[in-house]
Amino acid sequence: MTILQKLVLTLSTLVAVSVAASVAVVTFPHTVASSPRFVQATWYGSSLAGNLTASGERFDPTALTAAHPNLPFGTRLLVKHEGREVTVKVNDRPDNQTELDLSESAAEQIGLKDKGGAPVEIQNPKESEKGEAEALAEASKAKPRITELPFTGGAAPG
Repeated sequence: MTILQKLVLTLSTLVAVSVAASVAVVTFPHTVASSPRFVQATWYGSSLAGNLTASGERFDPTALTAAHPNLPFGTRLLVKHEGREVTVKVNDRPDNQTELDLSESAAEQIGLKDKGGAPVEIQNPKESEKGEAEALAEASKAKPRITELPFTGGAAPG
């Protein structure tokens, strides 16, 4: 390999490493559409009181909270079941295949506690009064969050 080829390889490796080190993920704040969506819900309670949730908060079974597999922490959801409703804050991730895991208090408010689990309707509480077009227009105005990912190392291919 000539000196020029080594120099080109070194420069291309440096460029690849600097690009990889500055990779950023741009995500927009997630909104739940105003049209209802049905998901399977369960609940969890007192036996987990005080444990840390995935968001870092201590779990409080009397708080109106929920675990969801991918909604951002802090997202508010209007949860409806058999004519009853409750607004919860997402602060955890479920450890099973359940789409929504409600706190004991939230489950009790909508009549889910005695059943263990059932389909529920979810939507964004702020959007429940608005039409779909209006909700999408507002969501498109949301400012993106930029998260830089750390460079994990590794050699450039070659």
